[in-house]
Amino acid sequence: MGFCMQTKNIALICANNEEALIGQTIELLRRVEPTIHIIMVNDGSTDHTAVIAAEKKCEVINLETNTGKSNAFFTGLNKALAYNPTAILSIDADMVKIPKKGFLEGISAAEKATAKGKPTMLVAPFANTEKTTPTFLLSGARFFSRQAAESIIASKTRHLAKGYGLELWLESELGKFRVNMRSENFVQRMYPKDASTIKRRQQEMSLTQKLLNQTTSQKMKTNPIGFKSIVKKLFRGR
Repeated sequence: MGFCMQTKNIALICANNEEALIGQTIELLRRVEPTIHIIMVNDGSTDHTAVIAAEKKCEVINLETNTGKSNAFFTGLNKALAYNPTAILSIDADMVKIPKKGFLEGISAAEKATAKGKPTMLVAPFANTEKTTPTFLLSGARFFSRQAAESIIASKTRHLAKGYGLELWLESELGKFRVNMRSENFVQRMYPKDASTIKRRQQEMSLTQKLLNQTTSQKMKTNPIGFKSIVKKLFRGR
């Protein structure tokens, strides 16, 4: 399948064994923006995730093994930049709600930032179906200007971004360029697949919160680079 090299806006989805919801996420995106170009990075899935995405006219990048969200994200972002886009949205594969107002707000702001040559990361309010309180710090819905995406790919510290550390790493790299969006929440479906997945998720998120609590709100505002130390502590030895 060929794709136009003048694609204006791109949505990036990284997925591993998400056949249950990947189709719905793609449909939600197309509902709010029918012409958006979607790149789906298939991170070593053993189910029909890639087949479903291809059937729905996405550009699919297949990774032979599960390398983790961070590597999949960097792979997809690098591909997206080949299209010289004006805005890039990175979003999780298990979405149940993508508000049109929020989507258009993020795309428009990223486009304007690109036109002005400014690296900008817009972070959408993000919630899940288990916990409705929105979060920005660990949000899986982010809009990037082209300059921000180029900065990410050029970074020499990408090896620090592992697992849930991707969002924290993005804060450390682009914290001074971040903008919190205030529109309606983007919502993802949180559905544990097995006992080990539940336990691992709980442990990682608990440790993430513990380490974040060690950083005062004032430090978070004045020293976003300090998140690098959090990422190092969080994934030391992994």
